[in-house]
Amino acid sequence: MTRIPEDDDKKLLRIRAEQWLASKGEKKITKMKTSEIAAFVHDLETHQIELEMQNEALREAQMQLSEARDQYSELYNQAPIGYLTTDQHGNITQSNLTLSMMLDVPRDKLNENLLSNFVFRDDQDNYYRHRVLMGKTQTPSSCELRLVKANGNKFWVCIDSVWVAGSDNKPWQLRSVVHDISGRRKAEANQNMLQRELRQSQKLQAIGILSGGIAHEFNNVLTPIIGFAEMIMADKPESAADYEYANMILGSATRAAGLIEQLLAYGRQSRSVREPLSLAACVEDATRFISSSLSSNIEIREEIAQGLAPILGMKNEIHQVILNLCINASHAMPHGGELTIGLTQSGHRRFTDSAGNLHEGQFQCLSLRDTGSGMDQETIDTCFDPFFTTKDVGQGTGLGLSVVQGIVAQLDGDIEVDSWVGVGTIFRIYLPLSEEAIKIVDAKTEHLRGGNETLLLIDDEPLVLRLVTRMLTKSGYKVVSYLDAEEALQHFATQGQNYDLVLTDYDMPKLNGNELAEQLNGIIPNIPIILMTGYGEFIDEQSRQSHSIAGVLKKPFKHQEITDLVRKALNTKAI
Repeated sequence: MTRIPEDDDKKLLRIRAEQWLASKGEKKITKMKTSEIAAFVHDLETHQIELEMQNEALREAQMQLSEARDQYSELYNQAPIGYLTTDQHGNITQSNLTLSMMLDVPRDKLNENLLSNFVFRDDQDNYYRHRVLMGKTQTPSSCELRLVKANGNKFWVCIDSVWVAGSDNKPWQLRSVVHDISGRRKAEANQNMLQRELRQSQKLQAIGILSGGIAHEFNNVLTPIIGFAEMIMADKPESAADYEYANMILGSATRAAGLIEQLLAYGRQSRSVREPLSLAACVEDATRFISSSLSSNIEIREEIAQGLAPILGMKNEIHQVILNLCINASHAMPHGGELTIGLTQSGHRRFTDSAGNLHEGQFQCLSLRDTGSGMDQETIDTCFDPFFTTKDVGQGTGLGLSVVQGIVAQLDGDIEVDSWVGVGTIFRIYLPLSEEAIKIVDAKTEHLRGGNETLLLIDDEPLVLRLVTRMLTKSGYKVVSYLDAEEALQHFATQGQNYDLVLTDYDMPKLNGNELAEQLNGIIPNIPIILMTGYGEFIDEQSRQSHSIAGVLKKPFKHQEITDLVRKALNTKAI
């Protein structure tokens, strides 16, 4: 039975009763006067009522305490966050139902365990430092780590702990609140990914513009080198020393032009026309070429499926992709290994590119697998970044994989990479199929002849202007050339009727090719115009028709290329 604490009123009542009894001495109640008995009974009845009132207050306090305990228990167990108490050894001494549900472990089992048993192995040090810090500083602290559910799934939590001093020689404890922050972590990861993609996009855009400008200038330099070397060879017998020297110059300049193609492909400023082609034939050509360049301790294997449909692509660019990946693989196998080139029909695919464009359809999969050193996840995440390389200074530029990614994106394809440190790497490239049949082109196509028409030539590069004048004059044409576009336009305003065709550089000061073409057409409507450019073929069909663009000549070009294009444009005009 619960003992009722004595309050001041009860003490006063007891004192009065004792004083009253003392004043009566040994006098029995039977000898008391009626008035005395009545007063005594009154006091007892009053005291009884006081006791009943105190008992009622106690019962009400007990009910309130019970309700408060139930509310606390409900809030403790049903809270949206986990609560737990751990002793100085890390044992869970108390936990709520929410934490039990988080870990999918019964509370009785949970309270028999060390909390560290539920901490992911990679985060054990983080949890240990948190406990040590709390024991030393005795100030509130928090840490973020991953807990492991009973089924092995991991999830991120934030643990906020407070240090509780022991009492009556009891050791200290940690009271902790556990927040599930998996959603926040996922949102942060997505945000970080978006920021990386934005930075990558901005970086690609900036370097794309830079590489396009560099490529344009280099093509202006290479055009006269290749053109004049070709003209020397045309005037000399093959046995002459000058012919051999010119041929070496031509070979080196052609290699340089190939590097410029990589810059243009990386900058996505090359817009060659895609056509149906056999990817298997491209693989065979590239493998035949690369096999002589790789170390003899690297074995090349081919796993090419039969009866594959044509893809829609560009032969030169496909070669660049294969060659770059093969060279990259060889660098990962300095002591030898196996390089397997595979080709299969991947079937229907659906993916979104980095620009958010959806691609869907039938694709073919080109795979290159090596047994090299492999890459860790951090390297995989950055391997396509421009100028990123794991090679020593002087052994690589870091443009190879960026060029590959640029070409694949230009072909509306997709690229994936998997790698394992010490095991090897595999690149998978998915390229869209073509609905058209492969066009068989006769290698002995007859080139078009020259002519005797009058042509207006405009280019702000003196050597290019001189070279093209020589080329066209040698083919029989009459050529009037200008370095300044505005001067050429003023001349054409009065003499335009004397010209059959205009050749002009696209990127010039004062007026670019499109602007000049528009004004030329205002003077002589439908005058055939050929644009020469170091950027590549990028004029769409609508612009061609509206500006009478008869063709686009990509620098650097050879004598026969410009002769064929001029003759074709003039023949079309004559129809």
